[in-house]
Amino acid sequence: MSRLFHLAASCCLATVPLLADTILYQQPPTYMGTSGGFQSGYTSDLAAGFTGFRVFDNFTVASTGAVIQAQWDMFAWYYEDPTVNPVAPAVDTWDISFYANNGGIPGAKIYDAVEPASSVTATLLGTALINGNARVNVYQFDATLPSPFNATGGTEYWFSPLALQNTNSIVEVWIDGTGGNNASYQEGLDASGMEVSGVVHTNDRAFTLLAAPEPGGFLLIGTGLLGVGCWRRRSLGDRLRRRPRPDAIAADRAC
Repeated sequence: MSRLFHLAASCCLATVPLLADTILYQQPPTYMGTSGGFQSGYTSDLAAGFTGFRVFDNFTVASTGAVIQAQWDMFAWYYEDPTVNPVAPAVDTWDISFYANNGGIPGAKIYDAVEPASSVTATLLGTALINGNARVNVYQFDATLPSPFNATGGTEYWFSPLALQNTNSIVEVWIDGTGGNNASYQEGLDASGMEVSGVVHTNDRAFTLLAAPEPGGFLLIGTGLLGVGCWRRRSLGDRLRRRPRPDAIAADRAC
């Protein structure tokens, strides 16, 4: 069974400037605002030799454009011993992928970039409180893609950053954003990285896709589209080799 933790955003968060000239699509993180609100997160990582989870969020751009840079916001959480937190991310490699849509859930993978963690910038944004007794670090990750992902206007896609690491004690949690369709998707993975379950979650994820400016300039604004779909083949919790690792973290308040 999955475990649920409570997250309350702290008040010491900083903004990070975008590094490219054109925002192709954006779902800004909710904790960056001043109005407060509940925060949530879902784990998107796979440790060598263990089961894991992968999270996706869907998007649609209004006009065709080439994605050259991706940003997403996550926090690192040492769940086996909360007193150890805050900790740094334990990511060795990032698997940054785009998927076609298949009836309201991720379909075929159509773009994949596997990048060492050293080539992805991690900027500390601030901290967040888990269950009222453990503080974790919140980061924005920024990756320049090795080749552009060409997104066709009006076509729905799915974006997914997966942290590949050697430890199962630290999870990487993709926090919630706003501006999409208020839904995202999470797969359960076996130790080989194959999908064994899938479920639709509420709340968008926080990410930004950027493109190089073209002559004349343009700004493409997309909206998330998601069909109603949810399926699960079997419980991943029964497959865990160690203390059950969390797949979801939710908030009950914001400061």
